Amino acid sequence: QDSSPLQERILSALAGPEGNWVRVGDPNQSINSTFTAADPRYFRRFLVQEGVEHLSLPQSGRCGRPIMRLANRLVAWTLAEHPEPDVREMAFQDQTMSPTEPGDPQENPPDDECWIHFVRSPEESEEAEGRALADLAARFVSKHPERTCAVLCPTHWQGAHVVEALAARNPAVPYDDLLRSTPKTRSVAGLLAAVLRYLAGPTQGAALGGLVQALAEGGHLGAGADSDAAGAAFRGLVCDLQPERLFFPDDALDVRDTLPRNVPVTEEQVVLLERLSGLVARWVRAASLPIDQLLLTVAQDLYEDETLLATCHMLASSLRATADTHPEWRLWHHAEELDAVAHNRRTIGGLSLTDTGYVDQPGTVVVTTWHKAKGLEWDTVFLMGVDSLEFPSRCGDTFRDGPYFMPGRAPAIEARKRLEQAAGADFCCPEGVSLVEAARLECIAERLRLLYVGITRARRYLVFSHCRGRRGRAVQPAAPLAVLQADERPEARRSERARREEVERVR
Repeated sequence: QDSSPLQERILSALAGPEGNWVRVGDPNQSINSTFTAADPRYFRRFLVQEGVEHLSLPQSGRCGRPIMRLANRLVAWTLAEHPEPDVREMAFQDQTMSPTEPGDPQENPPDDECWIHFVRSPEESEEAEGRALADLAARFVSKHPERTCAVLCPTHWQGAHVVEALAARNPAVPYDDLLRSTPKTRSVAGLLAAVLRYLAGPTQGAALGGLVQALAEGGHLGAGADSDAAGAAFRGLVCDLQPERLFFPDDALDVRDTLPRNVPVTEEQVVLLERLSGLVARWVRAASLPIDQLLLTVAQDLYEDETLLATCHMLASSLRATADTHPEWRLWHHAEELDAVAHNRRTIGGLSLTDTGYVDQPGTVVVTTWHKAKGLEWDTVFLMGVDSLEFPSRCGDTFRDGPYFMPGRAPAIEARKRLEQAAGADFCCPEGVSLVEAARLECIAERLRLLYVGITRARRYLVFSHCRGRRGRAVQPAAPLAVLQADERPEARRSERARREEVERVR
């Protein structure tokens, strides 16, 4: 559902007029259209083309029925009642999720284990909302250590309030800060940074010591260097040697011949030296390659796991783009970029959490963004910032991405719409609507799909949260939230239960 028009044309050409082309996706979960060339309307158009057989897969065992019902209600309300008529056409595909049959390998969680809550922070700040959600999430994992839990935030900086509150808790609660990257991504970036830092100054003992430590901690040298004592002893040994003699021993047939006679070494250390010498000598020879090729050369020597190699490729591609922008940069500049990723100060690349092999852990609070959560699921999900600023409903509303001096505007999205018009793009602008209005309508539609994705990340327990103000600006609950909350009131639930019972009685 997130394929671009160029991908569609390429795949259509590869399949050919007689080919068999299978496209699998859910257009209701397309959340990249306002910042990429993807648009769910391309997928919908494909479904109705002549010769295309459309097979629906409506059953889902991910969510409990009350949560699934809520997601279906969001779609139904948007299609029939959204205040912007054009959004009714562009936001969702008219489809309904249904629970799995009894005995299915992935049965829906029992209804009595599912709860939906709506929380409004009494204070006018995202900081207070973040603290409140951190407290709720911490109490949940303390009470249910066997369950998984996530706090989904609209932006990195809003999620930082949640992370700060979790870090300050006493007693501590386990949490994963996935706002910018996963622990695996940070680990890979840190090791690659150590390699580049050494290659930037191959005669510096401190850089070599840092590289040896990073390789040992990553398990790339062997078991003899992973303990604190053995690792410190080995680093000391390496730093006492001449790097050019160790890595390029022209007149030595054995690594022992490169060592001073008065330096005692064990057989285990000899094996480690041979491993280190082979790796570093290869990397020094490759140091003149373009940055992306250099990183991929290092990655192939260190990793076999597909997800880690994909992470290395993502980092390499990003640094190549940076090198094109800054041709004067040297290796130590790129090492600093990777350090920023390793210390969770910067995001690089576009891999999702599922692409990087992330697996959630029970009893741990995950903090990440709505977009990065796509493809994952947790027993409990707290949705932060479900307000009118994050989820506008009318063209005249204030958009979060718009500057304060341009209320009601989203310049980046509007600029993209003008480029689309110049390129003659499909679905550029509905009839009778200006480009500015079209940009705002698309933003509204995508935010509705993002809300749908957020709801359907929860298996059993779902909490909607919003505060009364954002940076001194009063905000209201998102328009869909009021509709969903009304449907979850006890009297509404009793009315629906009575209707279902009547249907069953008639049957």
